[in-house]
Amino acid sequence: MKRTFLALCFMAGFAGSASAATMFDYDHVDPDGTSHVISETTINGVWLSPVDAALWSTDGVPFDLSSTTFKIDYPWAPVAPIDDPDTAWNESQTVYRILGYRNGVEVARSESEVVWDEFGTHVTTHNTLGWGEVATRDLNWTNLDLVTWHSGARSDGTFVQVLAMSGAGITAAVPEPETYAMMLAGLGITALAARRRKRG
Repeated sequence: MKRTFLALCFMAGFAGSASAATMFDYDHVDPDGTSHVISETTINGVWLSPVDAALWSTDGVPFDLSSTTFKIDYPWAPVAPIDDPDTAWNESQTVYRILGYRNGVEVARSESEVVWDEFGTHVTTHNTLGWGEVATRDLNWTNLDLVTWHSGARSDGTFVQVLAMSGAGITAAVPEPETYAMMLAGLGITALAARRRKRG
């Protein structure tokens, strides 16, 4: 009876993990060589080109994005540049864009803004980030089926790293195989302890 109960709990854990309503991914290659490419694809009616990361509904049920935490590292050298007063752009800063969609239409946006004058001299900036600076944006976006993160100069090698996100309807990602292995090992140890306790 106890074994049946444990087996049912174990199977329910697998079923609950696999029924995620949202999926998060970014362009990368796993250690085993599996390639994940979301750029140059269509998700929920939106052509993603280029994007660094995306979160989308997999079952048509909308979700909310309350906040997100992210950073953009300097990709070209170990140390990011400092601001050069002789250039129009503050090279110690970088830009980003986060877009929210519903039914294939952009409905929300959070981004850096750089305003240039007619001579190419930058006048003002808004929401720019220092290289490697961890930033949190409180968005309070509701009823979305897709969110994308973009770095301002992706063609030059910059990449938004999404560190965290929160909101109603955002489900945990399906666990990696290593997580399942640890869960199996834990269940095995628990079963062994229960068996020893029953004998003693």
